[in-house]
Amino acid sequence: CNASWDMTTSKVSIPAALSVDANKYDPRDPRVTESVCYTGLAETYLVEKFSRDEAFWSRYNVTPGWTYFGAHDGMFRQIPATYREKCGSYDPHRRPWFVAASSGPKDIVLVLDVSGSMGGYGRF
Repeated sequence: CNASWDMTTSKVSIPAALSVDANKYDPRDPRVTESVCYTGLAETYLVEKFSRDEAFWSRYNVTPGWTYFGAHDGMFRQIPATYREKCGSYDPHRRPWFVAASSGPKDIVLVLDVSGSMGGYGRF
């Protein structure tokens, strides 16, 4: 049911536990506000990426997967935007992908390829 999807913007949600008043869902915690603001910087990228993904996957008659981000404070941003009747019902802290990403050691490997093949197409 694509009627309730908005593929031109992302949606921000917070769990009810983070709200000041369980009936208003108006977070005033500066950390949540900061998360909303800094992830807003990715809005243009998220919309453009989803559009490119749509163009690619339409060749196979498939809808592209969603892109989402869950912050440490429970703020959640996703594209396409979907709308719910009840605010605060989704808490990323309880999702397996969030638990896996936020626990245990993190080993990061950074590979920089500056070989001649990277010179084409503006890659280097």
